[in-house]
Amino acid sequence: MCGRYTITTPLEALRKMFDFEGNFNLAPRYNVAPTQNAAIIRNAPEGGGSELVMPLPKQARSGTT
Repeated sequence: MCGRYTITTPLEALRKMFDFEGNFNLAPRYNVAPTQNAAIIRNAPEGGGSELVMPLPKQARSGTT
């Protein structure tokens, strides 16, 4: 079995923990596989704070459909 995980923490709770801005639609997900796109929280490139990043689907990254 691969390392599947859940994402159920409400957006406001994540915002309080990691202090990022932006408004995203983060519905709970109960069976995220390692190969699926999922939101991540990382250090902001400009330094100072965190940001929530929503990866693009593979088709959007490669320019194919």
